[in-house]
Amino acid sequence: MGMTWTEEQKKVIDVRNKNVLVSAAAGSGKTAVLVERILSIVCGDMEGEDPVDVDRLLVVTFTKAAAAEMRERVGLALERRLEADPENEHLQKQQTLIHNAQITTIDSFCQYVIRNYFHQIDLDPSFRIGDEGELKLLKGDVVRELLEDHYAEEDPEEAARFTEFVEAYATGKSDAGLETLILQLYEAAISYPYPKRWLSQCMDAYRDVSPEALEKSGWMEYLLTLAGQTFSDLKEELQEMREFCRTPGGPYMYEDAIRSDLEQAETLASCRTYEEIRLGLSGLSFARLSPKKDESVDEEKKNQVKAFREGMKKSLKDLKEKYFSLPLAAAAEVLAKAAPATEELLRLTGEFADRYQEKKRLKNLADFPDLEHLALEILVEDVQISAGEAGQEQQKGTREMKLVVTDAARELAERYVQIMIDEYQDSNLIQEIILNSVARGQGVPNVFMVGDVKQSIYRFRLARPELFMEKYHSYPQTDGASEIRIDLHKNFRSRREVLDGTNSVFARLMTEAVGGIRYDSAAALYLSPRRGGLHPGADGERKGLGSGRGSVPSGAVRGYRDSAPQPDRMGRGVCPGADGRGHSGPYGIENRVFYDHRDTDSAEFAAGGGQSAPGYSSGGGAQIHDRRFFGSGSGADSECVSGKGLL
Repeated sequence: MGMTWTEEQKKVIDVRNKNVLVSAAAGSGKTAVLVERILSIVCGDMEGEDPVDVDRLLVVTFTKAAAAEMRERVGLALERRLEADPENEHLQKQQTLIHNAQITTIDSFCQYVIRNYFHQIDLDPSFRIGDEGELKLLKGDVVRELLEDHYAEEDPEEAARFTEFVEAYATGKSDAGLETLILQLYEAAISYPYPKRWLSQCMDAYRDVSPEALEKSGWMEYLLTLAGQTFSDLKEELQEMREFCRTPGGPYMYEDAIRSDLEQAETLASCRTYEEIRLGLSGLSFARLSPKKDESVDEEKKNQVKAFREGMKKSLKDLKEKYFSLPLAAAAEVLAKAAPATEELLRLTGEFADRYQEKKRLKNLADFPDLEHLALEILVEDVQISAGEAGQEQQKGTREMKLVVTDAARELAERYVQIMIDEYQDSNLIQEIILNSVARGQGVPNVFMVGDVKQSIYRFRLARPELFMEKYHSYPQTDGASEIRIDLHKNFRSRREVLDGTNSVFARLMTEAVGGIRYDSAAALYLSPRRGGLHPGADGERKGLGSGRGSVPSGAVRGYRDSAPQPDRMGRGVCPGADGRGHSGPYGIENRVFYDHRDTDSAEFAAGGGQSAPGYSSGGGAQIHDRRFFGSGSGADSECVSGKGLL
């Protein structure tokens, strides 16, 4: 019996002659769809489409294990096709070609390019990949040798620049801090296509340090945005704290001080320039809390208000001291004085890169970043990026770039009928350029990308999920263009209860600022109505868990966010009651219960305070509470009655 595909999955399998971005949520059948698409292209399933040899596809996965699994799945799928049509010579041929098919990781593809075109870059093809420990020791040796050579520098000007650098950046009695700084900057540089170019561009921020230039700089824009968001959040917290003072048992005598704090926060939030914020922070004056005593006031609530104010004062003091302590003109002078030491740091990092590369060449060694840069050297003559500040290419996709490719890239582009990239959200800029260099371009768009920005976890390895998001926002979801975006949100893996809980939590937590995407009804997970809550049993068959009357309705996801504000820094939450009204409780746990969709078509909400652990209902279904912990509520603060729902 053949697989029954959803409408969206079928579209992913069948779409041709477009650059395709598939946003595939967890459990959406991404791998199965990708295998079916490969099979469809190889067998020429679409009307008017010729069969293609499997080794004319480039399929890039994130890990070797994923590549091996993908190769095995495609091989088994081809075997099934051959069993149904044993006389098909094309399928017989694929049984041989599958072993040499380019179903691989990006590192393995780069090695393939290097070993086939090594003569173009004067490289010994017998090089080996050094192990992590070996390369770490080699880096340490090179950076120490670099610093020792500069300590022994005899040229007066060179020695003076190096001495100024050491005095600016050295900590303690050893050079460990300097070594770490150079190595960290080197790691950042090699995530760019041309590290030396990037290091040079880093000095652009120091070329014009007049107050007027600083006001227009990219880092100033970022700083003002960060400060503005901080003040906006503080306003909301103070407004809630003011209401908290009015609750039964609340410290009403502190309300005047909180109101004064709120007025200052509103003033800060209205500031638009560096100087306005600096002056606003410098002029802060906090009212004293009233010493009035009242036995009806809960002592714990009084302590909470005091703790909140102390935290607020410290946060504002830290913000002022770190970023707004100097007038803009004085800050410009500091930057001007820092420029020589910074330039020396960048120069030393570039020299370290050269020395490290030479050591590896002598040992016939390479590391994984080398594979990408060597492949880039073979495939691309230059990458022209729109003019802007240093590092701005990190925020741009390939739409802002023009690739000047080599003959080797054009040769590979002719070979590959389709380029498929799995886990695209974890690609970096170099990988993006390499794979686009062997694509066929606007004439015959043939790049297929699949991923989920919500699962991007490798930014610490310099992955760039913004490459995914650029296409996510720019690719249309309708036919007619050379590009298309298709979303796979229906989940075939998890129970409805798991999806409800996941949607509830992430609708509160995930925003564009935190996670790269707003977790709204378009990003939520939905139970596949066609599978009826199916899950794989022990025998491999798919077992039903319920009637499968549908997925989480879009209104439910809106309800998650609309009825549940983000938890604030003072631990105050608003839980929606069964009457639809919000009940405030600065301490306690906010619970949200979803009723079984087998009994209702909408995700009904109930709310509870209290701290009882989730248990099991007498009806045999799990009782789940979606909860946020805010402390230890009691009395009137836990006024929401705990609701129950059968799952």
